[in-house]
Amino acid sequence: MSDVQLVNEYTGTFAKEELRMPFYEFTIWNTIEFANSEIDGRWSVSECRTMRNRIMANIVSGLKARGMDVSYHTITTPVLIEAMNSVIEDATDGRVTYTKDNIVADRAEFFAYINGQMIDNQKVVPLSPYWNLFEGNSAGNIAGTDLMFIGQEQLERANVSLAGFMRGLRDRNVQLQQTSVSLLSPYGKLNEIPVLTNGDISGLTKLAKYMTEREFSIASRHLASVVDSGNFMSNEAFDRSIAILQYLQENGYEYEVTPDTLPGQIQARIKGTRIAVRLTEPRENERFVGRVYDNGAQIYFNTSMQKDGKNVTYDDVNVEDTVALLQFALGVPLEVDGELVGRTGIESYQFRKKGSTTPTTVSRNITYVTNSGNGSFVYKPLVINGRAFKGNHVNIYRKAPASASQSWANSKVPAVNFLQDAVASARARFKAELGEDLVYQAYRDQLYAGVEKSEMVIPEELLTGDSLIAEIRKSYWDVLTGRSDLLLRPGVTIDDYNERKAEILGGSAENYDDLVYYGDPEVVMQEHASDVVDAIIGTFQPDSDGKRFDIVNVARYMEGVDNVFGNQNNLVSACQELGIRAEDMRGQSFSHNLLGNKLVYFDVDTARKMVDLESPFMRRMFNAIQSTLETRGCEVNPEDILIDGQGLVSYRAKQYSKRSAGSGDSHIIEGTIGQIFEPEGELGYIKTAFGATPNYLSAPGYEAYVLPQKAGEKKTVEERTRLRGYADLMEMTLRYELAKQVATGQEVSIEPASLNSVYARLYDTRHDLDFFERSAEEGLSTEWANRIIRMEASRVKYPKSFVKEATINAEYQATHRANVNPRNDNFYSTFALVDGRNMAVLDENVDGYFDPLATGGATNQGTVRYLTEDVKINEDGSLTQGDTESRAPLMADGLGMEYSKYDPADRVQMVQSNIMQASSIVENVRVAQVPINGLTFEDGNVVSKAWANAHQVRDVNGNMRSLIVGDKLCEFHGNKGVISKIIDPDMDLLEAEALGIKDAVLFFRNNPGVDIVSAPYPAVSRFNAGTARELMDGDKIDVVMNDGTVIEAGASTLRMIITHMTVDNKTKIYDTEAVAEGRGRKASAQLAWGLNSHGADAIMKELYGSNNNALIDLREHLIVLGFDIDEYGNFKQEYTPQTGEVRNVFPEPELLLTEKGNLSKKAMVNEFKELIQDKGGFMTLPFPLPLRGSGEDTVMTPQDENGNYLLPVLSANLRSGHELQDGQVNTHAYTSAYVTVFEASIEYRDALRQMDETSDVDKAKLEATMKKAVAKAESAYATMRSDIVARKFEGKHNLFREGLMMNKQQSSATAVWTADTNLGVGEVSMSSAMVSHLGVKPGEPVVLWRDPVLRSGGIRGFKVAINDELTGVAVNPAVVEAMSGDFDGDSVGLVAPKSKGAKREALEKLSVAGNLLDKAVKDPETGLYELNLHQGLDVQVARWKNPELDAKFVDIKQRINDYEQGYDLTGQLPEGIKSLHEGRMQFVQELNGLYRQAFTESSCAIAISYKDPATHLKSVYDACIETGAKGSVGKLREYMRYFGLSDGRTEGDIDFDNIVDHGKPLITREDQINTQYATAVKAFGTGVAGMFSQRGMSVLRNLAPTEVLELTYVATQSVLQAKHDPIEARRKYELLMGTMRHVWTGVKLEEHVDADGATFWEPVRENGKPVELSREDWVEQTTRIYHHKDGMNVGINPELIDNISKVMVDDQGYMMNIETSLRQATASPMDTLAYGGTIKDLEALASKNANVFEGRYNDLFKPSKVRENIEHRDLEQAVAEAKVYRREVDSSMYRKSSFIGRDMRDDKKVFVKASSAVKQWTPPVEQEVEEDDVDLYF
Repeated sequence: MSDVQLVNEYTGTFAKEELRMPFYEFTIWNTIEFANSEIDGRWSVSECRTMRNRIMANIVSGLKARGMDVSYHTITTPVLIEAMNSVIEDATDGRVTYTKDNIVADRAEFFAYINGQMIDNQKVVPLSPYWNLFEGNSAGNIAGTDLMFIGQEQLERANVSLAGFMRGLRDRNVQLQQTSVSLLSPYGKLNEIPVLTNGDISGLTKLAKYMTEREFSIASRHLASVVDSGNFMSNEAFDRSIAILQYLQENGYEYEVTPDTLPGQIQARIKGTRIAVRLTEPRENERFVGRVYDNGAQIYFNTSMQKDGKNVTYDDVNVEDTVALLQFALGVPLEVDGELVGRTGIESYQFRKKGSTTPTTVSRNITYVTNSGNGSFVYKPLVINGRAFKGNHVNIYRKAPASASQSWANSKVPAVNFLQDAVASARARFKAELGEDLVYQAYRDQLYAGVEKSEMVIPEELLTGDSLIAEIRKSYWDVLTGRSDLLLRPGVTIDDYNERKAEILGGSAENYDDLVYYGDPEVVMQEHASDVVDAIIGTFQPDSDGKRFDIVNVARYMEGVDNVFGNQNNLVSACQELGIRAEDMRGQSFSHNLLGNKLVYFDVDTARKMVDLESPFMRRMFNAIQSTLETRGCEVNPEDILIDGQGLVSYRAKQYSKRSAGSGDSHIIEGTIGQIFEPEGELGYIKTAFGATPNYLSAPGYEAYVLPQKAGEKKTVEERTRLRGYADLMEMTLRYELAKQVATGQEVSIEPASLNSVYARLYDTRHDLDFFERSAEEGLSTEWANRIIRMEASRVKYPKSFVKEATINAEYQATHRANVNPRNDNFYSTFALVDGRNMAVLDENVDGYFDPLATGGATNQGTVRYLTEDVKINEDGSLTQGDTESRAPLMADGLGMEYSKYDPADRVQMVQSNIMQASSIVENVRVAQVPINGLTFEDGNVVSKAWANAHQVRDVNGNMRSLIVGDKLCEFHGNKGVISKIIDPDMDLLEAEALGIKDAVLFFRNNPGVDIVSAPYPAVSRFNAGTARELMDGDKIDVVMNDGTVIEAGASTLRMIITHMTVDNKTKIYDTEAVAEGRGRKASAQLAWGLNSHGADAIMKELYGSNNNALIDLREHLIVLGFDIDEYGNFKQEYTPQTGEVRNVFPEPELLLTEKGNLSKKAMVNEFKELIQDKGGFMTLPFPLPLRGSGEDTVMTPQDENGNYLLPVLSANLRSGHELQDGQVNTHAYTSAYVTVFEASIEYRDALRQMDETSDVDKAKLEATMKKAVAKAESAYATMRSDIVARKFEGKHNLFREGLMMNKQQSSATAVWTADTNLGVGEVSMSSAMVSHLGVKPGEPVVLWRDPVLRSGGIRGFKVAINDELTGVAVNPAVVEAMSGDFDGDSVGLVAPKSKGAKREALEKLSVAGNLLDKAVKDPETGLYELNLHQGLDVQVARWKNPELDAKFVDIKQRINDYEQGYDLTGQLPEGIKSLHEGRMQFVQELNGLYRQAFTESSCAIAISYKDPATHLKSVYDACIETGAKGSVGKLREYMRYFGLSDGRTEGDIDFDNIVDHGKPLITREDQINTQYATAVKAFGTGVAGMFSQRGMSVLRNLAPTEVLELTYVATQSVLQAKHDPIEARRKYELLMGTMRHVWTGVKLEEHVDADGATFWEPVRENGKPVELSREDWVEQTTRIYHHKDGMNVGINPELIDNISKVMVDDQGYMMNIETSLRQATASPMDTLAYGGTIKDLEALASKNANVFEGRYNDLFKPSKVRENIEHRDLEQAVAEAKVYRREVDSSMYRKSSFIGRDMRDDKKVFVKASSAVKQWTPPVEQEVEEDDVDLYF
């Protein structure tokens, strides 16, 4: 077959000759793709393009060798086959060969496309994405590895032929922007994409490979206005941009590409620094590409050659120069031609002055730094156009930031005076704002109005604004109204009070005098108000304890011209000058520590010369310091570099400060930088010595990055991994920070905390400084302590992006081609970077590098790894593979881990994690696995008193104590749990019986050799056979059961981990002070889901009603964007003053001019800063700025009546702060944005002034200045606005979800829960101290919940009982299953309802009595619901043992069902029952008896033996399978595989008489990999499943909250249940990601069966669109999928599906899509914005004046202020409509609404009081009255 025959038979739409090129490219594509699939390869697009180019090169060679013209037209079959095979056979090791038959097949397929036989009768030409025409083309980038298609209609659109289209692609012809190509969707539909974009024409697309697709999209939009017609940047400029990004990638710098200030500019922001590098510029400014901006400083090239008194610019910047500039900014040492960049030296040159014959010699310093911080650093000799200019150099110039001269350090005010004034002004302002007199006045107003103290409500205006002041005012109110008889002295906590109480009871203390105030409430309040200023602010002079002032609060309240962060920096600088130390200061928060770390000083007494230090680490740091100084214009004597015992470095150097060489051209600089902590000993741990942050010992591990795959290279991720250890990070940071420090030109510079970012960056475990000593005291052996440290030192953390972008979800998306193609490296993709590997799974590629089982937990699985002991870390950070059998330090055999080979991977990881948190590891702990009084239920452990006393832990105060109830234990195979009871075998049996622990006491009395009793069930669910293997090899003893039965080898010894997760460390009580500090237990958005499903309205109002500040903050941020919200919660499209509201307006000040007539900008800026330092409002501008939107939708700043533009100024306390989000500290300071806008406005006005006042002015120049000023202001405000949108409106931490829907609770607690079967199922026990703190009495209710609350069962109301033996809380173990909990260390939240209504709801709606049946599951045969209490484990054992008890459980379930269903149907109650709740409580009492009997009868009813494998296996069968307590025969067989046992069968009953012990596990490496996969699905899949709940509640909260939670909760459960079966796990994950998501979109699904016989479902489409279902069909389909074994496989109550379908159906009877149409139809405004909302959503809602609290349940989030405002409005309306007399309305009921806001004119918070005494009011019947009775009509 010749090439002519390929097309000569074709007759159709396209010209024959036009098809040759696309055909040959198609066949090359097809061959590459086939070869890739045959070898299961992951060839990237770049590799495939390289292969294509090699094939084409071979074709060219083949044609030339045959003497033929080089053209597509001359290609012959032999040439093509030869060219293909030379590449393909090599790439596949000969496994794939290209033949003539392939050409025939390719031709047939190609023409099938051409003739419309492939894609829905559409005639299209297939286009290869590897064709060089599409390289650097947006369409090709998007296509990745997929074919593109073009049809005749698309060609006609651009008025070109197919040949013309190809030429246009080659030439980047703008004409092609009129057309498109198409991609084939998974559903067979062609979707068009642009064939040529502005970015392609301009060259911008060249950068796509180094940006994520999202970054590229944003950048393209930003550059759209300037990127056109190929007239953007030159290729050379793009090469420089590419070089920058390549350097960052290849050296492991994480970066983000974002829009820059002006049109045409984008930048790369380098994470971990403040550096931004310019990547693009308009053509006229492209010399700025590569310019570096570092926290305000600019770094760029210039020359030393001058012309007309100015330095000549250096425009001949090449790729190497550009990278060098970035390296210099990062502090990387540079050499050019063997010379150091930035070295010192003098250059001289001669010149003749005009008219002189004598040459003048000039000498100048080649590197210098001026006192103002501008610096010039020699780079290389100056060469222009090949001509060398002797004596001149190219320099790197650093222009100091404008703010460098604005700090206090540059002012003339002495430090003492500055600090004294700052403290004094802060004290005065805080005292004025505290306003205790306002609290007292409000109290007296209500008292005189006759309001009972118990009914008094603090006016909301007293609780708005400053949260700290609000909390203090609330405590005053509680004392005045008698709600509390306790006002603690400032700084005293409730824990301090309770501790003193115990001391008084114990006789070691006499009173509370130093903790509380005594006396009349009014007097007490005044005393506290006086004292609290000292506590909150402090004094300049030290007090009796040596404490001065609180630097954070002084910065917050002081008068000054800077924002809070600026104030903090100034305060620190002044303190440094005076030598004030961190220990002299008040406060202990995160912010306090950040600042306190800067108040540590160089200690001369412990100083050592670094040049004399011998350790490699210190030598490396010394060299870094010396070389950095020497490359920043300094001459340094090595002996002048010292380090003290705190890790502070002191240096002294001579720095050249002037350009002209000679006398006075230098000065001595001295500095401190720190802190550097030297690794100690062979283990390499460090000990910190910070000034304020709690110090610790840690063994730093490594951070990892992965190099991109190079062309032609095929290395694994491990081979491309590079590690950075502590020394690497410290050197990098040291060079960067020191270079910045000495570049300021300051003679003295103290930066003792500038290196502390290194320690924050380390992924380490922080131990106490005396870790080894404390470990020894706690009982941890030296060997274990050393291993733990070595293990920590071997830890490797891949970037955070890997967690989301290179694990389970990325693999799924790639497999299903949904948005992610792991082979497409046209854009930067983490998944493509790792070659499409699921990094959560440690497959064979890790062997010899990383331990195959040791890894991080949860979503860190696989991205946190541990190096094996013999892997080698090379100097460049690469790894040399060690022995593939080698393990990580903790995992090696010898200390107990030898048995881990019998355990699944997830249990091994769990043990590894617990060992690393060990308080001690105890050898030879004798354990029995026996149920005992229900105390081993769901992971509980029962411990003998002797063992508990013999093994101590450290309490929350650091003191050693015996083990107590709630402390956590874990053996070496992942059986972990808390201590539920400590048993004294000598306890009196009558006392034991009263406590419900008689069986436990008897067991320990009968078996004095037993230390711990745990549950007998783990084997059949966890498969951790290592437990039994270790026990069989231990010191076995027989166990005597309570009935006298002897269990041979019923107990044996193993190793036990006592963890640091002690009950007192995990149990927290939150008081008012804790809430003020942000530490309270929060009522979250998810908690509200559960409360809504219960209809607990009163509790909702109580928990969320005090959240007024959240609404105020929301309004302030809305105004910044040009929106507003009124006092009733209605959104507004523009700022609308509320009743009584007058906002501050900052007018344009008169321009200040210098004597020379220039603008005095600095003075004006300082005045403006002072003006807005503590207030917000509006600032007037001479020009408008965009507040939101773009294009025609842009909303500009409003104008006042005088035509001034008004820019919203965010409230001062919202303009700066630290936020901890997702483990990262985010800092924002918006005051600087307003200052920039102000600067721009006065620059604009000054230019306008000059234009008006000067006739001969250069108007074009002034107009340019004005235009630049507007752009500057727009950019500053846009940056702030974008940050606010991202953080406060469109992120998951938005103001709706974590503002209005979240409220921290006072008098709340977090507590570890344990089991206590002596309690009723409706009770919770706790200590009297916790009872007192929560404000409840025994028998009263508390609300208890376990996060995350994904169903109604996650919340329960319990009656309180007191048990002073508890530190946490205890419940009857029967209740935990409904709450999705167990006793392995879980903690719960607690809060006490206060109002009668809330208490009633807790007892009736949230209680066990109110939820006796689990209505999510209904037996299809009997129609009965299951009891909502635990039916398995010990309870099932008892029912198996005692048929009569079983019958009672069956009977009571029937009777409860009858009772509930009877009431639901008829509304009638049985005779003698007065209320529904009363009848339920009778059932509860009966259930209490049944469960008490069950836990008693199951005690010692079964036991596990460790005599030998067969006996052990039979005992597990008898205990678990025979009784029906847990598991199945199939699961027991799986346990046998891990154990290493077989019986000659593969399924069916086990032959216990023929058990063979193989002495090693029968599982394989593949099994462990599969377990890791399943565990990863559990970790990531629970989040995916949680999204179903979120998606459902966000749309249907107000219509069907219970149905949503019950139907979506099973998704979470299904994932959790697939923890060891990878096939099941994969199916469940795919079910969640695909089928179940389709279910909720209401479309028809078709069943299919895969090759393994499993059913799966796919959407049915007609004409490319999914088919909608009717309600009836949807119910049938959904019910089937939920019940199907390959579906959710749960017996869900079909009534739930039917109920929810009724609210999801449209008016045509078809189901709506929960993600689109249903969301639009039913989602409330609040939920729309809280869950995935955008500014566009907000715009739409504001246009309708939607109310944020609209909706049955969203209404319950209303802050009390809004509720009161609505009540007053409605009252006004009712009075007006009824026209009743004013005197008929109680005056206390009729007051005006209060507005929602912070900043008023003159900073006075003027509120029109809102009444707190408004009650429901109905107008009276009108009566005739005498005229003189009428005062006034309303």
